[in-house]
Amino acid sequence: MRRELEWWQGKEVRGEVERALSYINIAQYSPNEDEVAWCSYLFNALNTLWTAHRRAANARGASDSQAIKDVLTVGIPQTRQQWFHESPSVDQVATFEPRILNHRTLNESAQYKPNRPIPTALAHKASKEHRQLAEAVAKWKSEPSEENQVALLVKLATMLYRVRSNIAHGEKTRFGPDLDKAERDRQVCAITRPVLNDLFEALFNFPANRLAVYGTLAPGEVNYHVIANIPGRWQQGWVRGVLRRIGPYPAFQWKLPGKQIPVKVFYSSQLNLHWVGLDRFEGSSYRRILCPIEPAGGRVLVANIYEAKLSI
Repeated sequence: MRRELEWWQGKEVRGEVERALSYINIAQYSPNEDEVAWCSYLFNALNTLWTAHRRAANARGASDSQAIKDVLTVGIPQTRQQWFHESPSVDQVATFEPRILNHRTLNESAQYKPNRPIPTALAHKASKEHRQLAEAVAKWKSEPSEENQVALLVKLATMLYRVRSNIAHGEKTRFGPDLDKAERDRQVCAITRPVLNDLFEALFNFPANRLAVYGTLAPGEVNYHVIANIPGRWQQGWVRGVLRRIGPYPAFQWKLPGKQIPVKVFYSSQLNLHWVGLDRFEGSSYRRILCPIEPAGGRVLVANIYEAKLSI
């Protein structure tokens, strides 16, 4: 049976998907940045993807707030939606305290004075979206129906859009003068970043279960023993970029348009248990990134691959 094409695998959105993956990779490998910057890169990725989904779905007139809802409720297949809501990151965002405020609501109120305590009634009104997310999570847990599943995703999309808007408009996530603004920003972005990473996992059909190999980890190569005992399967594929050598070892970098480089793609649901050891084995000269892979005879997919850090 032929597998149906997912919307992000279409040629018309390939460039946007590649750009989104670049943002995700920057968020993972920017050691000199902070939580707010990392979260901003991930929101840039999500923004790029909801724009791509809007075009792929021929819904160009949809607002940004509607487009992010569509990505979560339509762009992710139902089976993966369930995995997404069951991830601890969703519950952690929903139960986070103090609640995240809508700064547009604050700024439209005559009662709001920056750097002064926020009146209780106004704070309650401004935290409505976050409160509704918590209620949707609780309802889905008690009654895990398809209707409640969609409702949860809609409320989560609204909450993510709110955090993104607070960051983009410079207000970030301030709660009040009783809590240091920079620390509050850091806390909110730290609790939001895992749910964004899980969202991308669900959207791209679990890239954490795939590793593209172009060097010594491949079957028959000198370091295959490092991966040999992990159960899984292999498939031929291609990646685009530059491949040279650093000493005796091959060194790949994802650069577009780039040349078509053969890889072997390893599929295993147990890779999550081994990433720490594999990262340690690859060492400081390489970093693990997400990259589009073209498997032989199949649709483009997203997989992990070790990229050389040095410019080649």
